[in-house]
Amino acid sequence: MEALWNKLDLKRPSSNTWKVSSQEIDFKMFLKKLEKTINDLESQEMLHFEAALLGRLIYRMKCKFRSDKGLKNMEKTNRALLNYLKLSLENDYKYLMECTEMVAFSDNVILPTKQMVEYTLVRTQSFAKLMCRIENVSQEAAHFLKSRVNIGQAWDVSLIALSVVSRIWVLSRHLIKKSCDWYSSLYESAKSFKAVGAKWLPKNYILPSSLRDWLKLPWIDEELPSISTHEEIKKNIFNLIKPANDDSEEELNFEIEDVSEIPKPSTSVEKMKNIEKIAISNIKNTKLSQEQISFPVGAVEIGQRISRDAFNSFVKQQRKSEAKKSKKEQGLGKNQNEINQSEIDSLRKSNKNRDTKKKSKDEAISDPKELDKRKKVLRPNDLKTENDLILFLKPKSYPGMDKLQWQMLKKNVRQFLVDINNGNESVSKKKKLKMVFKKIREWTN
Repeated sequence: MEALWNKLDLKRPSSNTWKVSSQEIDFKMFLKKLEKTINDLESQEMLHFEAALLGRLIYRMKCKFRSDKGLKNMEKTNRALLNYLKLSLENDYKYLMECTEMVAFSDNVILPTKQMVEYTLVRTQSFAKLMCRIENVSQEAAHFLKSRVNIGQAWDVSLIALSVVSRIWVLSRHLIKKSCDWYSSLYESAKSFKAVGAKWLPKNYILPSSLRDWLKLPWIDEELPSISTHEEIKKNIFNLIKPANDDSEEELNFEIEDVSEIPKPSTSVEKMKNIEKIAISNIKNTKLSQEQISFPVGAVEIGQRISRDAFNSFVKQQRKSEAKKSKKEQGLGKNQNEINQSEIDSLRKSNKNRDTKKKSKDEAISDPKELDKRKKVLRPNDLKTENDLILFLKPKSYPGMDKLQWQMLKKNVRQFLVDINNGNESVSKKKKLKMVFKKIREWTN
């Protein structure tokens, strides 16, 4: 007989409830345990993301690596992950939570039956076994993929698959340990629950007191390496970026005993004037585009101190020079407009002449006689000279005939010409052509 935990579509017990006073059972603790397990099960976005990646990788590798053992183990992990989605253990825990209620204006509490709790325990068993299957198969897949990477054959695809499978392996181990904790917490609270109605578990079936002992895994007590989430990875990447001045590891000492040791700033007027002159000369020499400048035009950050008055005076001078330039351009623009108008008139006349020429050409093309000449196809009755025969056989198709029929006709004509040349040497060329034209008319009719 198949074990209960191994059934994917397991029948539920009859949903029922029973009343009890809140002093006998700590129902708040029971609700906290349920909330914790539900939060753990609902926060498996990383596993779902990796499972989706695995499915797409299998589709990508199915043709090229169809006989590879690594791909076959990847397919096994994918099937086990699909069964994990069908299991949906969080719904069973949510159903237990919905059945627990506090009766208004009394100390009584409505709780689910013992049969319902036993059902969720069996489903937790099946969840743990399914994760053990994923862990085992993903480890085998990683072994084959790693060997392929070491060989160097299709290492780029194999390396991506290895990274996905390894992350699924670590997450499955983490969930096995979590499921042991969920089972133990629910098993303790199930002892104080009351069975209502018919028994659900078979007579010979006994629920294990500890899921860790039942699974018998050698690594169950080992510590797992922590996997950073996508948000933590982003934070770590941005923490690597440091400003240029923060490279030095030495700490600054701000504790000064004597005030006389502090260096006094030089406030001489002559030094400030010299600095201003040097800064203004540097600004004039540098010519930068306005797109690169993030502050007023003409100002360039050269790392030297400038007084505000000197900067403002330089900006005013530059604005005056720009205003003079704009006035000169306006004066030149009037003369250019007059020249441009004469050029426009000449262009209009030339365009009119072109339009008349185009119209005459279009009218000539629209004549039916000229169109017939262009689109004329040689018929067998029109064949008179050797050039006509060449033009007749040149096209790839002929109206009223399939491509196969047309090719057969070409082949027959060539063969007939060869036979005439070999057989009748005394016959003239014109007679030979007439014989060929006659044959073509017979074959086309």
